[in-house]
Amino acid sequence: MHDPIALPRRILIVDDNADAAASLALLLKISGHETQTANDGLEAVRTAETFLPDVVLLDIGLPKLNGFDACRQIRQQAWGRNMKIVALTGWGQEGDRREATEAGFDAHMLKPVDYRDLMTVLSGMGPVIDMTSDAGKIFDSIYALFCGVILLASTALLFAPVIHRILHRFHIEDTSDR
Repeated sequence: MHDPIALPRRILIVDDNADAAASLALLLKISGHETQTANDGLEAVRTAETFLPDVVLLDIGLPKLNGFDACRQIRQQAWGRNMKIVALTGWGQEGDRREATEAGFDAHMLKPVDYRDLMTVLSGMGPVIDMTSDAGKIFDSIYALFCGVILLASTALLFAPVIHRILHRFHIEDTSDR
């Protein structure tokens, strides 16, 4: 069996700086994640309920509802209990970190965040699929099949010119273009 695979995640980015949220969302989309953004605490709770992200990157200093209270409200809902919530903030004092933990955050990162550090935190949140479950075993089989198909297709592309020359040399009609 393969090691667990951290599949692309659904990530909600919450920051009152709309440009910062959009930039991070774009970077995460390029990395294969599905993203949405929110720009205040109330919008964060509403968007989390409808988008149902795997991960919420939540600023603390937000208008309308601060990040601590937004996290608490998300955690109070059945749909939010298992979401991974990361404080992504400029608030880094010991008291801020303690309050973040008490509010229900899974991790605390300071802005400006290093992208590699963010990827390390996201990958450390475990696979989306439990590879020991039946679904995980099915995924593992499909993944192995997919890798085999890719290998076969790559090999065919690699040797296509050679096959074409052999067919041409022996005057065998090449019908692969039809």
